[in-house]
Amino acid sequence: MKKTLILGTRRSQLALAQSEYIRDRLVRAHPGLSVSFRPIITEGDKSQTVDVPLPPTGLKGLWTFEMEQLLESGDIDIAVHSLKDVPTLMGQQFVIAAIPEREDRADVLISRDNVSFFDLPPGVTVGTSSLRRGAQILRARPDLRVEVIRGNVDTRLKKLDDHRGTFAAIVLAAAGLSRLGLSGRITEYFSEEVMVPSAGQGALAVQCLREREEVVRLLAPIHHSPTGIETTAERAFTDGLGAGCNAAVGASARVLEGGLLSIVTRCLSNDGSSVIDFSETAPVGDAERLGRELAARVVGREDGVHLIAASHG
Repeated sequence: MKKTLILGTRRSQLALAQSEYIRDRLVRAHPGLSVSFRPIITEGDKSQTVDVPLPPTGLKGLWTFEMEQLLESGDIDIAVHSLKDVPTLMGQQFVIAAIPEREDRADVLISRDNVSFFDLPPGVTVGTSSLRRGAQILRARPDLRVEVIRGNVDTRLKKLDDHRGTFAAIVLAAAGLSRLGLSGRITEYFSEEVMVPSAGQGALAVQCLREREEVVRLLAPIHHSPTGIETTAERAFTDGLGAGCNAAVGASARVLEGGLLSIVTRCLSNDGSSVIDFSETAPVGDAERLGRELAARVVGREDGVHLIAASHG
């Protein structure tokens, strides 16, 4: 058995916390295994320094490209990502060998004065870097303003806490706050009726080269099958739409008792004025088919074609 794994991780506090979680799971599964970190700065990290929207759809590889290069060169053995940042189309040489049990998938509101979402005064500004979140904020509260806020979690919280700033509230993922021990900052958890999460939100992905069979075997014990099934359906839906990181699309699947899988999906115009919601249930073995069939139903609608074109636009 390989005695040492080199783990590629981004340098942010959240990325390091996620990598520590994976390291601890691996060491528990394989006593005697050593895991060392190789911190990496990605193009996505560099883009966090400016309050402008993310680049056009299809550039999710901003968060993964550098790590994949190091996997191919052998400088690292495994890479840890937030699954929602991993493109649905990867090079055939790569494999997501483990998806551990996901954290809370919900989106959450953090408001400056601990005011709930529907009690925010009309006209105040809510910060997010996600068009999906922004569209759903405007769908539920068209009287609010949505502005881009960038940076790591700590940076965004500082911008919110600055009383000279423009933000009355920000929207983040519950999972990241939990991993950083910051759940106490949460004002409100959004229900999926208000905000459907991003495909794969709350889940981590451990990536390696497909040909590294020994590494693939080492990762197998930390894979969580229900999370893998759920995220397969979610990612199949977004892949079926051709939806990238700038698309206003959400998908959330859950494994149920009796071998069933439920999924809710949402596709919105960027201003939240138009929305297509679907929900369906199927056997867990049909996870990918279920996601793709729902995507086909969206694409098959005239308003669905317009929404997808707008979200890419």
